[in-house]
Amino acid sequence: MLKLKTQADLEALISNGERESLTLEFKAGGAIRQDSKGEIGKDVSAMANAAGGQIIYGIKENNHVAAKIAHVDINSFNHEWLENVIQNNTSPPINNFTIDIVPLNTGTNHVAYVVSIPQATATAPHQARVDNKYYRRRNFKAEPMADYEIREAMRRVTDPDLYIYISCRLERSENTSHSSYRLIISPMLVNCSHQPALYTAVTILIQSDIVPYHTKHYHSENAWKPKRFGGMSFHAMSTEMSVPNDFPVFIERARKLPEIQCDYPSHLGNDQFRVGYRVSSPGCSRAAFYQASALNFDIVAQKLLGEGVE
Repeated sequence: MLKLKTQADLEALISNGERESLTLEFKAGGAIRQDSKGEIGKDVSAMANAAGGQIIYGIKENNHVAAKIAHVDINSFNHEWLENVIQNNTSPPINNFTIDIVPLNTGTNHVAYVVSIPQATATAPHQARVDNKYYRRRNFKAEPMADYEIREAMRRVTDPDLYIYISCRLERSENTSHSSYRLIISPMLVNCSHQPALYTAVTILIQSDIVPYHTKHYHSENAWKPKRFGGMSFHAMSTEMSVPNDFPVFIERARKLPEIQCDYPSHLGNDQFRVGYRVSSPGCSRAAFYQASALNFDIVAQKLLGEGVE
């Protein structure tokens, strides 16, 4: 995938005469409209069903060559709108894409969106809901998939595809030996692949000033200090699952992992904090962090910061 974070990065594509390809497509900002939801789903599903790639909403092409900046108005169509359109117009929904917002100096509220789409594997192929057809990108356009191509995409599933969804809640602590509040971390292990996970290792990462004290079924590892957070330290609580002692993790049933109870220090108040995870199984390795904040000490709001722990 190209690293496209700034307007200068986009302008370099134009000055270098970058051409569209199997994995790169340019769209003027006007391609994002209320009446283009089906077309957006079609284009994204076609990219995922082929080799994956990037669609840039904010560059106009001329004969498949990047020609000029053509903005999206973020006030009219924010990135949450685009994310929902992609998910609601593909079946099964495409979830593991990213949208980078690139600010533009061409006017107030002007941006470009860089949508990065990995090749579909576990849930391949993806259908465009606009006409219930399967598409794949060929050269410069999305074309219907032939029967053998659909069958080939379905055979891509060879490995598990594991994610962990973490929910948090705050409760008043009844144990006077701990802080007045406790944070309860509830992980849910999900396999998005039709290939079961027979052997799985999970590590829950908890910001170091939030101290785990009820960690049944977990064992503590050395603290983690990922570079992306400036060396901030994290508690690492790990557990393993394997057959025949544990049931395989399969697509039809999510696995609720044991909760972890922690002291929530009063100095954090309503400040943001971070929790994360690492999960690995033969053929699959993934890590991600969530940023959360305690609202009025009873509701925890959180958002995914993205994958990777380095």
